[in-house]
Amino acid sequence: MPKVHRYWISSYGLVPDVLEEQLPYFLGGGTTFKPYRLDGRHGYLIEGVLLTRAQIEDLTKFSWEYERDKTVEMLGRSAVRHPNRYIVHEVFFLN
Repeated sequence: MPKVHRYWISSYGLVPDVLEEQLPYFLGGGTTFKPYRLDGRHGYLIEGVLLTRAQIEDLTKFSWEYERDKTVEMLGRSAVRHPNRYIVHEVFFLN
């Protein structure tokens, strides 16, 4: 049986929905993760087998694809198009 570790990884480039879906596939069903700050940096505390560099790169790629797909989906539903294609709608603050 593989050794279970408790470790932190940076959240940079990682989407929680992707982690929730993919971590059990990569590391097994008993793997858990939760948001966690370490020395002021946002990340995730993972309890399970250690991720390999290739797995982290895959998770980052899947996260980028997930964000791209969700943005395209939102743009398709948006009634108002903004000249900057990455802005779905603007938020205005009223005093």
